Amino acid sequence: LSDEHTGIIDLPEDAPVGTSFAAYAHLDDPVIEINLTPNRPDATSVYGIARDLAASGLGRLTGGAIMPHAGDGMCPVKVKIEAPELCPGFALTLVKGVKNGPSPKWLQQRLIAIGLRPISALVDITNYVTFDRGRPLHVFDAKKVAGNLVVRRARDGEKVLALDGREYSLTPEMCVIADDNGIESIAGIMGGEHSGCDENTTDVLIESALWDPITTARTGRTLGIISDARYRFERGVDPEFMVPGVELATKLVLELCGGTPTEIEVAGYAGHKPKIISFPLSEVKRLTGIEVPREEALTILTRLGFEPRSSGDAAEVKVPSWRPDVDGKADLVEEVMRIHGVDNIAPQPLTSHDAVNGRILTMLQVRTRAAKRALAVRGMMEAVTWSFIPAKHAELFGGGQNGLKLANPIAADMSDMRPSLLPGLISAAQRNADRGIGDVALFEVSGTYEGDLANQQRRVAAGVRRGTAKLEGSSRSWAGNAGPVGVFDAKADAIAALEACGAPVDRL
Repeated sequence: LSDEHTGIIDLPEDAPVGTSFAAYAHLDDPVIEINLTPNRPDATSVYGIARDLAASGLGRLTGGAIMPHAGDGMCPVKVKIEAPELCPGFALTLVKGVKNGPSPKWLQQRLIAIGLRPISALVDITNYVTFDRGRPLHVFDAKKVAGNLVVRRARDGEKVLALDGREYSLTPEMCVIADDNGIESIAGIMGGEHSGCDENTTDVLIESALWDPITTARTGRTLGIISDARYRFERGVDPEFMVPGVELATKLVLELCGGTPTEIEVAGYAGHKPKIISFPLSEVKRLTGIEVPREEALTILTRLGFEPRSSGDAAEVKVPSWRPDVDGKADLVEEVMRIHGVDNIAPQPLTSHDAVNGRILTMLQVRTRAAKRALAVRGMMEAVTWSFIPAKHAELFGGGQNGLKLANPIAADMSDMRPSLLPGLISAAQRNADRGIGDVALFEVSGTYEGDLANQQRRVAAGVRRGTAKLEGSSRSWAGNAGPVGVFDAKADAIAALEACGAPVDRL
């Protein structure tokens, strides 16, 4: 049921009883949802995805050639590009005498399947070309356009009522399409309500342009507009399909709405400069370890739209205009491998090396772990304190040199590299005491700094006991009533850490 109907649908008498309604109404075509990465603008279209599937051997790619139409005279509406850095190219044609109405059932079903609401034949055609070929278009009611069109930067404070019914305030960083009356479209994002097509439209202007991806993305974020056109333009569209996009839309308009087209008006576009990459075919083996036959690699690239010219072991590969993400040899290797299939990699057992079975920790790391375990066994808790301490604390423990002062400290009381772990541990013990935890036993094994040279950094162990914290790190003691910690507790901690590190404690 559409939005205008309620109740039960009456089917014709020849409808086959027992058949699935989805199959009868041709609504059983599966819809595949694909999550795209921003570097693949060619995959924002059904045709682009079909190209990859055909290259993988799933069917044959059809419908590539678009024949130009014969126009009846020049387009009376001219285009002037005042901001070529924002719009490298613009194509426009006029179709007179169209009859705009509901689009045919096949077109409506395809749009509904991808979550779009059919509006009218002219608007539906632009949406169809957007999803089918990844080429966003816009249609203007020619009788609502005053004079010629100009592509320019918006003026500060200019406003436009867009097709979503909302009014937007623009800035000079944004690009617009304007006529003698004002702004008619937010370039690359959304058209204006004033010049939109409706059921009374008889003359239509079909626009296809190239918009700067960065400007489009920034404008969309600033205005909070998310549209199918913005999604594609901010990733980059195929520049070589600017004019064929108008040709395809004109062909559909003539088929569905009738009318007489003019020649296409093209402004600014000087053609796409193809990218040529020198590609040694041995790169596939070198980077992936997989031997892909030379002819297979060239065939894969050809199916994906590349134009390789082989000469010996290397090939000069012309990158298609719809693949701005391909920039070097490694990208071509990736193209070959994703079609060849990484599942073709032969499994190989891992080789065991003696180096892997040996000791992988340095002596410093071994001793650090041993000291931490020994102090933890004695009931102490590990603390991790800042390497930066106040200048007055650093001076008390032999620091404070200019070479150990931070040029841009994160706080005034964190201005010096610590010469000892004790200032941080004492501060931690005091913070515990301030919160009612008087019995603490903390240790830290970390770096201290005697100077600004690499060999003046030392890894040391330090600890602090306070209150009645005994062996278990609490107020309990095996000797009965616990007393305050003393020098012998600290001595036992130090001997335990030294013994764990292999020091000759029996001679101390």
